Amino acid sequence: MHTPISIEASAANETEVMALRRRLAKVHRILTAGGIWPLTKGHVSARIPGTDRVLILGHIHSEGRSLIDTDVDDIVTVDLEGKWLEGRIEPVDERPPS
Repeated sequence: MHTPISIEASAANETEVMALRRRLAKVHRILTAGGIWPLTKGHVSARIPGTDRVLILGHIHSEGRSLIDTDVDDIVTVDLEGKWLEGRIEPVDERPPS
C-alpha cells in the first residue's frame, strides 16, 4: 500500500541528505589533509537511510581538482547498481558497471 509522504517529511529528508553530503565532502578533505588518501586510493560513500540510493564522490579529478578541494556539490547520487541518478558531475569509477 502506498503511504503519502508529508511535505515536512520530504523537507526533513532533504535536510538529512544535505547533511550527509556535507559530511562526505568533509571526510574526503580530512583524509586527504591527513595523508591517508594516497595510501588507500579509495573514496568514502554513504547510503541514504531507508532508500536504495548512495552518495558518492563525483569524478572531480577530471576537472583537475584534488580531494582536498571536495565540496558538497561534488557529491553525487547513484543507485545500488551504480547508475548515476543526480549530481553535476559523473561519479567516480569505483562502482558496479551500469
